[in-house]
Amino acid sequence: MNNISTRRIELVKNKNKTLMIHSFKSLLNLIPHDGISKLTLEDIVDSTDSTDIQKIKLKEEIEKSLEEYWITFDDGLYQQIELIKLFNPEKVIFFPSFGLLRPPEMEPIPIENSYAHKHKNTSLSTFMTSTEVWNLVHTGYKLGMHGWYHLNLNLNHNISSTTNINKPNKTHHIKDIKEDAQKCAEAYINFLLPCLDMYIVEEVLTLYFCTPYNCYNDYQIIYIQMLIEYLNMYLPTNITKIKLIIFSGERESIENFIKDKTNAII
Repeated sequence: MNNISTRRIELVKNKNKTLMIHSFKSLLNLIPHDGISKLTLEDIVDSTDSTDIQKIKLKEEIEKSLEEYWITFDDGLYQQIELIKLFNPEKVIFFPSFGLLRPPEMEPIPIENSYAHKHKNTSLSTFMTSTEVWNLVHTGYKLGMHGWYHLNLNLNHNISSTTNINKPNKTHHIKDIKEDAQKCAEAYINFLLPCLDMYIVEEVLTLYFCTPYNCYNDYQIIYIQMLIEYLNMYLPTNITKIKLIIFSGERESIENFIKDKTNAII
């Protein structure tokens, strides 16, 4: 009999070449608030400090190299809607923090991600709506989890040393991790249920989680353990083979990737 008491989720840390994208500061002025404009790879290449001949070679080099990489988008920022469309959906996973999604009645503002993080209590206008997330999922872009509230679990000590998670900033306790993991898992499964077959290959359901702030420590391990419990709770019981891939600090930023390619050509 298949049920959640016998089902196990296989935990796998990502070992693929992976690029991390938040936003491009140099391209913010190219993205209007209505999100209508379409960006191209040429826009990104043109934003680099190189000659026309170098830009042609740079574009060719980037296109060739991108075939080897996964492309990941963090946080669910509104401006990513157009950036995501630059890349092959089969290579993209985007990781919104579900609790930060913009209310549908709120006008969007495509702003750089560091501001969005710092002011996440008051600046939900910088994030996607649930509908915008679903539209990307519906068009073939893989959806991952990035927590509910993007908790800062980036500490360099073990959990046994303190009950505080985020000193000297706002304190989160273990119960907050549990609550965040539950809300994250529930929202994720609600998004995936209408298209769950897209995530099943050879009878294995593959799910994705990216640790906020790209850290992987005792706190994140506890978060992931709780997340697995809730995923088991919310997934259909007839699915018995599940794999959860964890993304974290192994990823390379798109800015550094392009900078390295530019320096190599120049």
